[in-house]
Amino acid sequence: MVTAPGSSMTSSLSRELAAGRPTEVENLLGDLIHRGRAADVPVPRLAAAALTLRAHNRRPTATRGN
Repeated sequence: MVTAPGSSMTSSLSRELAAGRPTEVENLLGDLIHRGRAADVPVPRLAAAALTLRAHNRRPTATRGN
């Protein structure tokens, strides 16, 4: 059910990516990264995931969804 195309059981982030729409990366990961760094906790995987999503968000609109 979770991985079925069009399933409402997937996360909003997953649905946004599948549709080629911009994600809410700052709301989802930005706060976690900020809190981790403020507590001196390394967050390299969160930072890498956020970088990937930020790059996705900057793709030209004409290429989204392809």
